[in-house]
Amino acid sequence: MATNKAEAALISVDWDLDNTPDGMATGTFGIYGVTLTSTNGTTNGGIAGNFLANWRTDLGTNDVPGINSPGIVQEGAAIDWVTGQSGFVTVDFGGATLTNPILLFNFADGIVETFDFSDNILITILDQNPLNSVSIASGNIITTNGSHSNSNHDGFAIQLTGNFSSITFNTNTNLQRSESLGFSVFVDEQDIQEVVVPEPSSILGFLALGILGSTSGLKRRLGHSEKDLKEKQRQ
Repeated sequence: MATNKAEAALISVDWDLDNTPDGMATGTFGIYGVTLTSTNGTTNGGIAGNFLANWRTDLGTNDVPGINSPGIVQEGAAIDWVTGQSGFVTVDFGGATLTNPILLFNFADGIVETFDFSDNILITILDQNPLNSVSIASGNIITTNGSHSNSNHDGFAIQLTGNFSSITFNTNTNLQRSESLGFSVFVDEQDIQEVVVPEPSSILGFLALGILGSTSGLKRRLGHSEKDLKEKQRQ
């Protein structure tokens, strides 16, 4: 008899307290260190740990499957914009690989905001508030329509399909004013794994096998050449 998969047991980044608006934030995903590097705007870029969030009850994220998991930390980091410039966000997971991570945003403002992801990623909108305020355009550009009012309920959640040791996206070009959003990353606790790097001895072993294979092939070719030469000399 078929059974339904249990609801995801999510964990989230536990952001470190950081009151310095320098575009940088750090935190942990269990044993793994997380580093956020982003545009350092004039508002509060990079401030983390004390950025107001209650992802379980915020209307833009409260319908994410697994949102009531006990491993979720109710805090976020700030990502920022600078007037008239394009921005960026890079989150590195410190040696871990996340499968199908969920990105959450709140405090979206009453202006059109864009988040431009790599074209080869499958992205799904999991939740949003207000309804129909967020869309995905060609080229994996997430766009808010300007109907938000800069509260913790004004936000959305998206899921990226695939395996990620880091995530990067760009933000608006030529935004007409400074702006910042709360941000965090969730993942099913079973979908965070250490990046496996081959041991040096394993690499040497592969190289040795390759050298042996090349030597064996060379010997066979040399053997054939010597045999052909002897046969020609007998003729």
